[in-house]
Amino acid sequence: MEANHKILIELLWAALTGGGFKIDDCLEKHKMGYVDWNAVYHEAVAHGVHTLIYPVVKELEPEKGPGLDTLEKWHIEAMACGIKSCVDELRTGEVCRAFGEAGIAAILLKGMAIKNCYPDPELRTMGDVDILVHEEDMERASEVLLLMGYRIIDSTNTRHVEFAGRNTVPIELHRLLSDYEFIKNNDLFHQELWENLLEISLGNSKAKILSWDMQILHMCIHMATHLIYKGFGLRQLCDFVVVYQAKKAVIDWKGVLRKSEEYGIKQFLFAVFQVCSRFFRIDVPEVLKGDDMTRCKQLDSFVKDILKGGVFGQYDMDRAAVNAVIRNTGKKEKCYKNRVVNAFLLLFPSRAKLSQRPYYSYLKVHPYLLPLAWLQRISYGFLRRDFDFKTKKEIFLDGDLAQTARERNELLLWLNLK
Repeated sequence: MEANHKILIELLWAALTGGGFKIDDCLEKHKMGYVDWNAVYHEAVAHGVHTLIYPVVKELEPEKGPGLDTLEKWHIEAMACGIKSCVDELRTGEVCRAFGEAGIAAILLKGMAIKNCYPDPELRTMGDVDILVHEEDMERASEVLLLMGYRIIDSTNTRHVEFAGRNTVPIELHRLLSDYEFIKNNDLFHQELWENLLEISLGNSKAKILSWDMQILHMCIHMATHLIYKGFGLRQLCDFVVVYQAKKAVIDWKGVLRKSEEYGIKQFLFAVFQVCSRFFRIDVPEVLKGDDMTRCKQLDSFVKDILKGGVFGQYDMDRAAVNAVIRNTGKKEKCYKNRVVNAFLLLFPSRAKLSQRPYYSYLKVHPYLLPLAWLQRISYGFLRRDFDFKTKKEIFLDGDLAQTARERNELLLWLNLK
């Protein structure tokens, strides 16, 4: 673990638990001479947790904390996050109320649903709001959002439709939360989501959220999904930890264990608890301790993957390339042989693999369009602007790509996600 990761995790522990943070003790504990605050700040931003740790950072002695320029920028971003959070909460409450008045059952998901478990709820960053409705209510729910001034920006995903509004938080309207192969008993999962719902306040409105048992399971499924396709970072772990700490006394852990087996995520649930125990010193429920993973190399690999992932798992081009290679291999393929094979896998995935993705779903009906899909994919790769051509070329010819892909594939197999 890099030095900036160690400091960031110590700061998060203090922010989430109220534990004190003493910079001198931290440096001594990790045998470090100084803190590179610029690196810590940028790492925290990449994981979407910089605002969470700001209340701890601002209390540090000036000579031991970030420079004035960094601290001022940090302060502005924390204030902006707090203001945005309040506005987003009010607007989301209006949407939930409008759904209720239209007779549409809806469940508020993820960040907006659990943010009050945080010591400072307004500092939990949020990119969008996720709301689940029944399949038969998707059309009416979409009409409600359109009448409220939202517009559809993406309807290609099989699980949700994305809406954007002017000066308001984007909304993902879900008909499904998962249709992935690694989830067992998908129908049972989507049925049980709607059981034992809870109610929270959003401004002057009310919203339904998942039971706390299902919150834990859904967070694991959400993290697992991101791990397979991109990756996930520390913010998702923070969500898991604050819900666990706030609600562990009311959660039926034996029931969670049973359902995790039914959904096929038991090993992943165990691994997440072990990582949270390592990072944030939580006590793992007795029924969820499982086999001792403390010295397991795959748990170390899991930790490394999380720290490298950032919020959405696309922290760098290397990771994007590795994920592309893994996605385009067979279900349990371990033979990432050479860069020629890697190049072929990246450029020319099979129809079965490519048709699973929203932008190429037309291949399910028109398989003869596979060459067109390959051309579309290559064009996108060349035109994407988040990485320059030189970086793309270096990654494409990277001799270590095969080894990295093999290691990540083994991690997914260990977690029973392939």
